[in-house]
Amino acid sequence: MNTCEIFEKYSEVLNQTDLGDKSNIMLIHQAIYRIFALGNNDWRVLHGSAVSVNGRGILFGDSGKSIGKTTQSLALYTGKKAEFIADEFVLYKDGYMYVNEYYPVHSKPASKSLVESFMDYEEYFTPERWAKSPVPLKAIVCPKPSGVNRLTRLYGENASRALKCTAYSHLAKLHHPECDRYSIFTGSNSKDVKDTTELVNGYPEFDNIPIYELEIKKPTDIVAILKRNGIFMEKKIKNHLSCGGVLFGDKGVYLIHKKERDDWMLPKGHVEEGEDLVTTALREVEEETGYKATILDATPVEVIEYDFELEEEPEFHHHKAVYFYIMRAKGEGKHTKEMDAEGLGGEWVPITDFIERLTYESERTAATKALKQFEN
Repeated sequence: MNTCEIFEKYSEVLNQTDLGDKSNIMLIHQAIYRIFALGNNDWRVLHGSAVSVNGRGILFGDSGKSIGKTTQSLALYTGKKAEFIADEFVLYKDGYMYVNEYYPVHSKPASKSLVESFMDYEEYFTPERWAKSPVPLKAIVCPKPSGVNRLTRLYGENASRALKCTAYSHLAKLHHPECDRYSIFTGSNSKDVKDTTELVNGYPEFDNIPIYELEIKKPTDIVAILKRNGIFMEKKIKNHLSCGGVLFGDKGVYLIHKKERDDWMLPKGHVEEGEDLVTTALREVEEETGYKATILDATPVEVIEYDFELEEEPEFHHHKAVYFYIMRAKGEGKHTKEMDAEGLGGEWVPITDFIERLTYESERTAATKALKQFEN
């Protein structure tokens, strides 16, 4: 009997046992899963609710501020876009999530009304709705209510926070029960969940899994948001990350000129292995403009995201994110080998004219925000 079968057998027996309040079943599950996480280096017990979309796993995870993880799974399931496969305790190993069909969300005493708002309560118990495990984990999505509908790829510290919370919340709460809303030791309400990222270290096995923040107005919007952002695509997604800057100087703003297409653009380029975002931005600006620069604000003024296809890679759907920073040139410019290799020219454009000169609307938006901050 393998690890997953053992968990399923425990859960099946628990669900058939009269323990009085159903919350006792959840408490025992908490103890079993969290103690397992404590003593096992090969498996992770992820904190979240998982679905399978076109055979690919999406985990609605925990950024420290996330709420409504289970709601998102139910919305996708009832929207006929996914099968609900796991809730609360998601086993993960070597890139795959594993199902325990005997631990559905209905073991939480307050969830019956939530389930009934999406589907017939008896249908929810039907085993046929469960996807077969294992399911490859392709994305972690951290939901939160908002006045807008928006899916944003997270990078850097924001991604680290969400990954740590998702991967290690259960283990951290075992060590620090005061961080749990529902203590496995007392069974009573405790303090609000704290930021558990300070309690844990390391998450290398998740480095290649994209993580998103999902802002939604209402649960019924989720299918449209994820579909619009390519989550349901059959093709593999190849992610690209670039950084650049809006470079201010005494003569205005420096724009690069892509001679082959006659495009006027902001300088930018791909993040190299081991580089942080600011380092990439400064390097790429110097290579494409010839000017060294200083960052005026370590927070990017704009993040542009878009999708595209390439004829030479028809098997992939490409997603690109570009981080732009506000910069100021220093010293004299010089010609660089990168300018020749990429067919780049460029010039200083007066502040009053540079936004209109830009070819792409998304970069004009970034430049407008940068100018407003620079002048303030």
